[in-house]
Amino acid sequence: MAYGEILSSILLHQALLSAGIDAELLPASEWMATNSDYRRGKVNMPLTTQNLQSLTSRGTAKVFVSQGFIGADSSQNLVTLGREGSDYSAAIVANCLSAASLTIWKDVPGVLSGDPKLFPEATLLPSISYATAAEMTYYGAQVIHPKTLKPLADKGIPLFVRSFVDTILPGTTISPISQSPSQAPILILRSGIVLVTVRTTDLSFITEAHTIQILNAAHQADIQILNFQHSALSFSLAFLADFNKAERLLSLLSLLSSVYTVHYNQEGLSLFTIIHGTAATSAQHFAGKEILLEQRTRHTHQIIFRT
Repeated sequence: MAYGEILSSILLHQALLSAGIDAELLPASEWMATNSDYRRGKVNMPLTTQNLQSLTSRGTAKVFVSQGFIGADSSQNLVTLGREGSDYSAAIVANCLSAASLTIWKDVPGVLSGDPKLFPEATLLPSISYATAAEMTYYGAQVIHPKTLKPLADKGIPLFVRSFVDTILPGTTISPISQSPSQAPILILRSGIVLVTVRTTDLSFITEAHTIQILNAAHQADIQILNFQHSALSFSLAFLADFNKAERLLSLLSLLSSVYTVHYNQEGLSLFTIIHGTAATSAQHFAGKEILLEQRTRHTHQIIFRT
């Protein structure tokens, strides 16, 4: 899976040299230090910073070319960082070198308020905060890798998302700024959701001890919870469908069968998130849907519904 990045970087490096640009190729395996968790490598930031600063200070080129998406463990085995990991790699480079800014080039005008294929009313968001961008990526927006923002936020480095289709467009700026009062509602629809509801068998209340047991089972099953909610007698959690992880969670919860009954919903469920919306926005988009779970905060309104 790493060969595409490696071959692309070699081609780009040679193209720059052919154009008379002083460029140097820095293989990511020489500086991006990770553990051995293949397909979702965890980056060792202190060692990566040391490696990258050493290599770039030693080089004399004006342009450095490397790969995103990949790193290497302590045995120099290649490790990938997960979907869209090149964005994450770029943010790590920016952090390690204390960059003034980071620009990620996409085939879209910038960050939009929704997927235009699903929401024709979606508009460009000229500027959003780290927090809003992080929330968008967590709930399913596909523009940037979910882990991209933290390395930038740690050093206050602004991120520009711009279009390589039309480089004149200003794109979107993501920074520590507060949201504008006129911020357009952000709409995120994510299908393939599993909803598990756990109820006590003896009508006892859901306590902190029950919550710890259930969340610990989800942690052991390696599940990223997208939404959870509890009432007096039940605890519900939603996550992206993954047969193996769902089966693992149900297996762990079955060990507590004397304490809980478990209800499992996975057929045609979707998570609909509205960020910075209004009551009218929610009424427009949630009307007529069979809602299984609903949650609202000051800035975010979510439902899990059956499609």
